[in-house]
Amino acid sequence: MDKNKETIKVLEDNKLTNIYSPEDQVKMQKTEEKPKDDIEENIKWVLKEKVGPAVAQHNGKIEFISFNEGELKLLMAGSCSGCAMSKMTLMNGVENMMKHYVPEVKSIVSEDDETAADQGYNPWMAPEIKL
Repeated sequence: MDKNKETIKVLEDNKLTNIYSPEDQVKMQKTEEKPKDDIEENIKWVLKEKVGPAVAQHNGKIEFISFNEGELKLLMAGSCSGCAMSKMTLMNGVENMMKHYVPEVKSIVSEDDETAADQGYNPWMAPEIKL
């Protein structure tokens, strides 16, 4: 496959965001192969290799909590915790990508990291703020 075709394939596969150059994305895809058998390992691989670099650009982190009967539970940590846009990222980016790579995932639910404020990350709209 020539370089242009590889670049186009990377852009088509990149459903979360386009924060890396196409050449960097090609290099990243070649670095590690997805595990084959274990569903939880596949989920963790997608979170680490596909989701992690994108949300890390905004000081966020999305971590695995559990997987049971098609429902994936994730922890929204760092700047993702309490962020209004994190729900859109989760639904439009992470869920689509996860279903693509791990078809056993049927739905995703999330919890905000309760310790985010202790780490210096404040929710976009803290409950104590009155409008």
